[in-house]
Amino acid sequence: MIKLFYAHTPNALLTCQVARYLNLEVEYIPVDLAKGEQLQPAFLGVNPNGKVPAMLDGQTALWEGKAICVYLCRRAGSDFFNDGEPLVDFIKWFSWDSEHFSHHLGTLFFEFVIKPYLKQPLNDAVVAEATGYFRKYARVLDTSLAASGWLVGDKVSLADFVVSRYLPMADKLHLDLDEFPRIQDWLQRLGQIEAWRNPLPATS
Repeated sequence: MIKLFYAHTPNALLTCQVARYLNLEVEYIPVDLAKGEQLQPAFLGVNPNGKVPAMLDGQTALWEGKAICVYLCRRAGSDFFNDGEPLVDFIKWFSWDSEHFSHHLGTLFFEFVIKPYLKQPLNDAVVAEATGYFRKYARVLDTSLAASGWLVGDKVSLADFVVSRYLPMADKLHLDLDEFPRIQDWLQRLGQIEAWRNPLPATS
C-alpha cells in the first residue's frame, strides 16, 4: 500500500487531495512538524530534505509534491495528468505556479500562518510586496481561465489542483478575490469536488 506522509500545509495536502480524487488505496501518515518528526532518521530515509510531503510505495521513495502527484496519477492510470500532447501545458502551469503564483502565496502563508505560531512579528513590507505580486499573477490566472474555465483542456486536471492549493485559505492570507470573477467561479466549481474540499479521510 502507498504510504503518504503529510502535515496540514498546502503542499502536503495537495498530495492527499490527488490521492483521494484518484480513489487510490493509501495510508495517510501524519507528521508532527512541531515535534520534529520530519527530522527523525526513519523519515529522513524517505525524504532526506526533512520536509513533507513524502511518499513510500514498496521500495519506491519519492518527495516533492508535484512529483508525487504525477506518480499517483500514473499509478492510477488516470488522465488527470496526461503526459501526452498536453504535457507542455502541465509543465507550463507547474513552473509558473512554483516561480510566480504560489511562490508569493507561500510567502503570505509564512507571514500570516507560520509566524503567529512561532510568535514572530509580521513583516509589513514583505506582506505588501507579496500581495502585490499575487494580484499581478492572479490577473494572469483569471484571464487564462476565460477559455474553458480549466487550466489544461476542457475539464479539471492536476494543474487546477496544483495552482489552487493556497486559495482555500484566502481569508487567512488576507487576499481579496473580488476583482477576479473567473477565479471565484473556478474555486466554486473545484469546491464541488469532494476530494478537493476535504483532502483527508474523516478518520485521518
